Formats: sequence, C-alpha cells, structure tokens
Amino acid sequence: YPTPPEPILSVTTPVCPGDPVSFEAVGIPNSTIQWTGPNNFNSTDFVFATAIEIAGMGFYTASITSEYGCVSDTSNIYASILYINGFDDFEFKLSTRDLEKSVGSDEIWDKATTALREALNRHGVKFSVKEGDAAFYGPKIDIDVRDAIGRKWQLSTIQCDFNLPERFGLEYIGADNNRHRPIMLHRALFGSVERFFGVLLEHYGGAFPAWLAPVQVRVLAVTSQHEEYAQSLVKRMRAEGFRVDTAEADEQLGKRIRSAKLERIPFVLVVGDDDVKNNTVGVNPRGGDVIRDVKVDAFIAQLHDETRTEATAGNL
Repeated sequence: YPTPPEPILSVTTPVCPGDPVSFEAVGIPNSTIQWTGPNNFNSTDFVFATAIEIAGMGFYTASITSEYGCVSDTSNIYASILYINGFDDFEFKLSTRDLEKSVGSDEIWDKATTALREALNRHGVKFSVKEGDAAFYGPKIDIDVRDAIGRKWQLSTIQCDFNLPERFGLEYIGADNNRHRPIMLHRALFGSVERFFGVLLEHYGGAFPAWLAPVQVRVLAVTSQHEEYAQSLVKRMRAEGFRVDTAEADEQLGKRIRSAKLERIPFVLVVGDDDVKNNTVGVNPRGGDVIRDVKVDAFIAQLHDETRTEATAGNL
C-alpha cells in the first residue's frame, strides 16, 4: 500500500461497539475530543481515506491518523455482524452517480466508484449496479439481507462522501508534499438499532438464539418447597453472567412451562426433590427433548459453550 500521508486532522473510529470516535488536531497537544453514540453503542461511524487507499485496500478502510494504525476490514466487519445475528443470505448493490444531482468532480467520482467496484471484485462478491441511485455526495455500497421467510431488508451501507470534507475544509499533506482533500466514508453497520432489532424479531419469530435472548434461562420449582433451591440457581447463574429469571410456584407446573415456551425462552429448568438432594436440574430446551438429572455445573458449562460459540460464529 502507498505510504500514508501526514494528516491535518486525526480521526480514530471505533473498533468495537461502544468505543468512542476521537478527533485530534495533529501537532496540538491535548486536543483530542471524543464522541460516543447513544447508550455507548455505535451502529454507525465514519472514517477518512484517499481514493487511492480505498482502491488499494479494497474493503479496508483506514482512518488517517499520525500512526496510521486504525485499519479495519470493513467487509468482514459487516459480514460478521450480520452473520453473527443469523443472516447468511446477502445481496450487495453498487449505486452510481446521478449526473443531474451530484457534487464533486468527475475525476473523484470515477476514482471512488472504481474503488468500490474493485473492493467488491477483490473479495469475490457478486453484486448488482444501481445506475444513478447514489447519494448526491458520493457512490455507495448497500448490503441487503434476506430473512427466514425470504423478505429482503436493506441494512448496511458503505457511503463515500465528497461534500462534508469540503464544507469542513479538511486537508492532509500527501506524499507529494501538497495539500489534498480526503474522502469521508460513512459506515452504517446495521442502520438504526431500533429498526435492526425489528428485523431480528421478524427473522427469528421471537425465538432468539441463547446468546441473544432477553431471558436465556427460566428456573421453575415443582412446588413452593423447592423455591429456595430455584432461587439459589438463579443467583448463581446471574453471577456467571447469564440472564435468568424464575416464576413462583403459585400456579401448576405445566402452566408455567407452557408460559415459558410461549415466551420462546431457550432453556427451562425444572427442579424437584431429587434435584435439591443431588444438585441437579431437569433441562427442557426449546425445540428439544427433556433431559433429567443434569448436574448444575455441567449445565452451566454447556450454556457457556453454547452462547460463546453462537456469539463468535460471525468471525469469518
């Protein structure tokens, strides 16, 4: 890759959700300003790059920092985030310039559009071209996903922006020692959080995988005599980091089990006399057969393994 230019403005984007976006004027000590999105969760961010960097790195998008250290493989970030949430049918679309509604020179549009096209080709991604569908300030890549019943949803976007760098007067010193204007890349990993979770609900029909379910385990005592043991299990599993609740034994056990199944809770644990005596549980998994006399330690280890596997399955 070409030697990175020395920047006028340093912008460091989040590597993980919740990490702040940092702005720093190069050469000015203690000039860093950080911004973090609502609830400390960034569903979108942006980086600055040159057209050469976009083309040379494919989907790699680099923020221009003095160390040039913040580099992320955007394609894998997008694919991982969508795949980890259960989407595995992607459709990529490249939107090109509308000549009547656009800002920026022909040269920069051609370079940026070619760079995005090369990025898709470099990763072997099949894509369609939407002629004239780009925003007025730059070309973009949209990523659509197909849900469990075949509906398509447009979620992720990689958007070039020539307008804001010009309006902010952003510049960097290039390898030729001249000042150049960077390109801003907007990265919407999955759009708005609210809309994304709405799509997730539709996709799973409310039956979230264990790592994502609001309540992962419900513990049910057969009678009130087993309540203390049930509460001790809830306390222990919460200490392990799981989302666990219980329903008091003031209704018939069968009714409480049906209620948990209707709520699509991944695991229902039923505890009675033998479980109290032997430190075991009866495991009633969603969509599976009931397993009796499971040691509590064994179940907790299984739950750790299952949630960890599901939550890292998107690291392609």
